[in-house]
Amino acid sequence: MLFKKTFLLISVVFIFFSCSQNVQESSVNDEASTLRYEAEELYNKFVWTEEIELDRLTAKVSNVKGISSKLNLSPLIVSACNTSDEDKIFPVFGSFGSLDTSLISKSLRNMLISFAEIISKNGDADIFFVKDGLYSLALFYSDFNKIFADGINFDSFLLGQPFIDGIYYEVPIQFITEKAEMTISVYCFSENGNWKIDQIQMTDWEIFNEKK
Repeated sequence: MLFKKTFLLISVVFIFFSCSQNVQESSVNDEASTLRYEAEELYNKFVWTEEIELDRLTAKVSNVKGISSKLNLSPLIVSACNTSDEDKIFPVFGSFGSLDTSLISKSLRNMLISFAEIISKNGDADIFFVKDGLYSLALFYSDFNKIFADGINFDSFLLGQPFIDGIYYEVPIQFITEKAEMTISVYCFSENGNWKIDQIQMTDWEIFNEKK
């Protein structure tokens, strides 16, 4: 008698868990079907265009010069690798402008660097100017001494992208130190194969923690 009751109890428990599992599986299946249906409905609402040049966009390329042929490359990577040396990107330094000095010849660059080193130390830059340009230099020194009355030496400088007008090159130069910044423009031209400055102008300046 006890054996029969025990058997009946085990049977009831087994049937309960079997039914419970079936209900859970059915619930999961129903939920998956609902999500699948909603996804298909959402997909069908959009108007899709045909892919253009799909073969070219997904092709694997392995014939790029300088890269092992064992590597499979995407068209996007190949496009980046084929950039020529002429396609260079130069930084832009705030309001100073582009640092692209590719149009400045070696001889002009050397003159500008020597000139900027003299200005950085508040030295005498007469030698870099044509005779008619010395008045412009005198005005620059007058402004400089008024603005930086306590005297200042700059630690570094930047040459900017030149503006070319015929034989004249207008080149911006920015001088930098912890205490201040100053930007000037110099107007240069080649005289008998030597670069000279015809005019100088202070275009911007800032003493840190002080107003202009």
